Amino acid sequence: SMRESGGGIGWIPSRIMLGMYAELGDVDATREFHAEMGKRGLAPRRRSFELVLKACAKAGEVPEARRTIREMKTMGIDLNGLIYVYLIQTISRSDTEALDSAVKVMITAENANVEADSNMWKAKVFAYLRFAEEESAIDEFERMIQAGIEVDTELYGLIAEAFARRSVLHEAARFMAAASGFFEVDEDLFE
Repeated sequence: SMRESGGGIGWIPSRIMLGMYAELGDVDATREFHAEMGKRGLAPRRRSFELVLKACAKAGEVPEARRTIREMKTMGIDLNGLIYVYLIQTISRSDTEALDSAVKVMITAENANVEADSNMWKAKVFAYLRFAEEESAIDEFERMIQAGIEVDTELYGLIAEAFARRSVLHEAARFMAAASGFFEVDEDLFE
């Protein structure tokens, strides 16, 4: 069992605690608790590193995210799609990074043949919007739809924002309507 003789808390409760710190975007607390887990004999796993990166993503803490990824690589843990998603989000929320850092990560993920799920697409769209590249955000969104990826309301909202920023208001209104679920129309009605 994961419980060691000292009666410390095991892997699952520790992971839940780590997740709570990550959710708050408290990078220091997440990193310290992660190190603490290691000292208690709970070897870091991909899941625990993901949570450290989630905290970095919420806080836009790029140096810490890169350090965490280096540590993962040193331990021979391969990077899955979620890790790249968190890194793109971290860059997008950072005050110091530029779009090209985010794009480099996108390209690295593609070259690593990481499967682009809806989280990855959303992270890309968000990154382009964050750096005021509305055209690219919209292109990316269209590629996503062509790839048959499920689009959620948050993404419709982001795209509406892109059109609104470019003052294409009829498109913005269309996507806002989709975001609020007004477009859930049964196609059979038109048969």
